[in-house]
Amino acid sequence: MAKSRVFIDIGEMFNLHLTVEAIDAGVPQVNRKVNPFCAHKKNGFFIENISEIEDALDHFLIGLQNWNESLLYMAQLKDHYTDKQIMARWESFKEGIVHEDSAN
Repeated sequence: MAKSRVFIDIGEMFNLHLTVEAIDAGVPQVNRKVNPFCAHKKNGFFIENISEIEDALDHFLIGLQNWNESLLYMAQLKDHYTDKQIMARWESFKEGIVHEDSAN
């Protein structure tokens, strides 16, 4: 994945493992199915049929602006899913449940 410029996943279901690998490598994606880890024209490009693939590839490969913006978006996405961030959200979630239970 590290030598790729764009990851194309046009299967019936998006491949979570490859999606995470692409994000980790900073590679934007073209997907046929909505993917919760991709945002259209940010780090991904959603297409409904294969005839749209040229537009998707042009978005990331003509010039570097969109590709670079995708790379920055993925860096922010990776920061959001660090162990520390996930644990902090889990602790906040648990505290909300504990406070709600003690109110009853």
